[in-house]
Amino acid sequence: SEENDAKLSKELSTLVLNNRNTMPISNLRIQLELLSLKIRSLIDVQRNLLLCEKFLVKLQNEIIGKIKVKDFIINKLKIDISLYLLTIYTHQGDNENSKKQIDISKKELKEINGSWDFLDYYYILKIREAVFYNTCFNNAKSIEILTEVIDKFIKLLKTMNEVEEFSNIKSDMVAKAVGTRLQAYTNLITPNTQEALKQEYYQKGIKDSDFAISQFVSEIDKKRQYQYRAMLEISM
Repeated sequence: SEENDAKLSKELSTLVLNNRNTMPISNLRIQLELLSLKIRSLIDVQRNLLLCEKFLVKLQNEIIGKIKVKDFIINKLKIDISLYLLTIYTHQGDNENSKKQIDISKKELKEINGSWDFLDYYYILKIREAVFYNTCFNNAKSIEILTEVIDKFIKLLKTMNEVEEFSNIKSDMVAKAVGTRLQAYTNLITPNTQEALKQEYYQKGIKDSDFAISQFVSEIDKKRQYQYRAMLEISM
């Protein structure tokens, strides 16, 4: 209900503002991490996108600037906010606000460059940016972004797999990137596509499908890839 949504929004705001500048930094980190997890639950589990959008916009535009503490977790929260909003706007088909959040995320990402967390956020942002271009029917741009990201990630995996303790590492992140590229190839196959190009996109899609399935560990993720594979086969 609207009353419950308003109550939850107030609770989330209070979580951020109470003792934001006097709380010990270790406690503040925990509070902000809990906040990020709560928002993620509202988006991914409860699918309460409207409440999340309202709160995240308020958080981004009004509240976050009131936290005067200088700490890495603040920079991470800023990126989380923009990435969550990007997810919401992409679901809503709001291209203008999606692009705005992509630009904000890129700006905030520069603030944590040099940390290992930068890698995670870099790949997450690139994948979500590619999803945005897929929804805009700019599949060629999506493939361009993902190919660059996938090549970098595979080089990193090869380097890590050379270390004995890290042998045979699999990555959900690279699997998501490859699975998203598969969807872009599938979108390019239409009744008006030249036969030679159809075969090219199909073969590249098959290769991406096999690789994504091999990288995912979760059966749920694999089943999602089987659905994408079926869509590729149907497109032919």
